[in-house]
Amino acid sequence: MLRARVLLLTIATTLLASAGLARAKPSPMARVPSFKAEIAPYLAMRCATARGCHGPQKTRHVDLDLRPAVAWRQLVNAPSDERLGAKLVVPRKPDASFVVAKLLGKLRDKEGTAMPRDEQDNRPVSPIPFDPDFLENALVPWILAGAPNN
Repeated sequence: MLRARVLLLTIATTLLASAGLARAKPSPMARVPSFKAEIAPYLAMRCATARGCHGPQKTRHVDLDLRPAVAWRQLVNAPSDERLGAKLVVPRKPDASFVVAKLLGKLRDKEGTAMPRDEQDNRPVSPIPFDPDFLENALVPWILAGAPNN
């Protein structure tokens, strides 16, 4: 069982490294980022406070609520409104998770714009990805760990 887990983590890390999402090989006992202590507060600060975004003052075009009380339910295994057949977060599969594509700016035609967006001019914040540290050390490892509601 442990060998299978180590092999799976090695394969996942290799795939992520080739996609630019991971730099270091995680240990078999890699730390699982906490959704409640790390992911949700980050999303609340960066995504759910600006007017017209993913918080209390959403526009009619935005239906995703990323405030801490509801963010996990809104993300994990939830269908994407912008990419047909995709889910926002697919546990254990960051490359299949549309939220990762949005943060990396890896979008197809008519899939919206990269996130986050500037509150003043509503354009994607530069550079993309805006915060590679969050992606590499929190979001992607959390998704790889199964996107737990921890």
